[in-house]
Amino acid sequence: MKQVIYTLFLGGCLFLTSCKDKCKDIVCENAGTCNDGVCECTEGYEGESCETLSISKYFGTYLVTPSEEECEGLSILGQNIDLSQFINNGTDPFVLKVSQDGSSINKVLLQHLTDPSVLNLKATVNGSSFVIASQPGETTTVLSFDLSSDVSGSGSFSQNQINISLTKVRSAANQTSECSQTLSGTKQ
Repeated sequence: MKQVIYTLFLGGCLFLTSCKDKCKDIVCENAGTCNDGVCECTEGYEGESCETLSISKYFGTYLVTPSEEECEGLSILGQNIDLSQFINNGTDPFVLKVSQDGSSINKVLLQHLTDPSVLNLKATVNGSSFVIASQPGETTTVLSFDLSSDVSGSGSFSQNQINISLTKVRSAANQTSECSQTLSGTKQ
């Protein structure tokens, strides 16, 4: 009888150690949960312990080259206006800063580093692509009228590259013109 109890006790100990909780010593950050010894991260986080904000790999500065802005014609007071003389249509490379927009774990700021009035947009990231919802852009004056713009677009990150397609709807004197521009850059 002693032998049976001893065998059952030993078997129970072996059984319990083989059923050890693999998550006992695992700490998953940012509301991640442990499953069979591995952290399963909530949306927006990654890493062994869910310690890394997923979009942080895109943060930094990029040397960006813009294309020339292509615009439809605009007619104000019966006069056809060539917008190229009124808008900042530089094609010189500039430094674009990508940083977190504190409002969400999947939003970034895209800012012209030396002149944020030229480009200062918020984007929502999904994987390696992003969407720029319509938001106010720069304003200038055309024939005593304010030429305002609403900017929207999309883009993507690929390794150390960023590509952005922008649509700018420019308005003056109840008239609108749609402009398009692309920006491509490499992370510095």
